[in-house]
This record gives sequence, C-alpha cells and structure tokens, in this order.
Amino acid sequence: MIIGFGDNEDKRIKEEAKVILDIVKCEFDAYKGDCFVFYNDVIERIKENVHKRRDSVYELSKEYKKMSRHEAPERYSYYWVSVLSSASTIVFILKFHHINRDHALSPDGWALFSRESVITIGTDMECIVYINGCVIN
Repeated sequence: MIIGFGDNEDKRIKEEAKVILDIVKCEFDAYKGDCFVFYNDVIERIKENVHKRRDSVYELSKEYKKMSRHEAPERYSYYWVSVLSSASTIVFILKFHHINRDHALSPDGWALFSRESVITIGTDMECIVYINGCVIN
C-alpha cells in the first residue's frame, strides 16, 4: 500500500463493486424470458447503467475539486470503466483515481493514487473483485 492510502480506498472499490453487482442483478432479473445467459440487449442496458453511474461519480468529483480543502471531503475517488462480456460472464475493469486532499507528504496536501480493479460477474451472480491481482471479497 502507499502511505496516505489504504483501507478507505479498498472499501470504496468494494462499495462500487456492490453497486455494479446490483445493476447487473436488476437488469438480469428484469429480462422477460428464460435468462440463463447475458443476451446482448441485457449487456447493453448493463453497460448503459454502469456508465451512468461512472458519470455521476465523476461529476461529483469535479464538484469536490472546485471546493476549498476544508469544504471538500478529505478523500474521494472516481473511475473509468471498460466492460467485456460473453454469454456467461461480464468483466468490468475499473481504473480508479483516489484523491487525498490532506496528504501528509504533499506540500499542498493533494495526492493521487491510481489503481485498477477487476470485477467479474457470472450468470450465477457470483461477484469476484480483484485488486492488484488479489481477490478481496
């Protein structure tokens, strides 16, 4: 781990993985038919909703960036997402930027920790979250 970053960032990634899993479950369950695979239209709706979520998180981070050091949260994160899919599995690759606005080793307090995580979800709704190649759930 990097000094000034740690459990809060792991917790943030797990929270986002839960939101993504909920999106997948909702769209998968809403499909009218024998949904034992991820059909293309289900995958497209999942992608659309995950991208909406990503956009809302990013917009919030832009608002934090405009705030003074004392108004904004000390730590926050935003991410980019790539989605890969097959009929049985969806993989989300999230590139996070974790911001620390009160980092002890930074002259102005700002620090950024960039990190990738991978979330895989199968049609059985088993969700596996990887950070730096390690399973964390």
